[in-house]
Amino acid sequence: MSDAFRRIAVLAHPQVQDGLARGEQVARFLNQQGVETLVGLLSDPEVRRPVAEGKVDLCIALGGDGTMLRAGHLCGPAQVPILGVNLGRFGFLIEVNWEEWQP
Repeated sequence: MSDAFRRIAVLAHPQVQDGLARGEQVARFLNQQGVETLVGLLSDPEVRRPVAEGKVDLCIALGGDGTMLRAGHLCGPAQVPILGVNLGRFGFLIEVNWEEWQP
């Protein structure tokens, strides 16, 4: 089995300004790399369901520390790893800032 991420969920906090637009930007980049993506708000059941069922290889959470904690509650039981990208002010739990997400 390959270690590559084949299906990635990109989740944005519903109250983060431009969160969904930035999520779509991340998804476009990943699609260009040949990765299947699901993109939506952290509150969207159609995106939450596949994550909770473990049908994704990685979750990218866009927001702040609260977003990371909510993503942890969603991804933890399914053992889906999370990469947090900080769109907030401080980001104590997140090491990757928006300006750094793309190689």
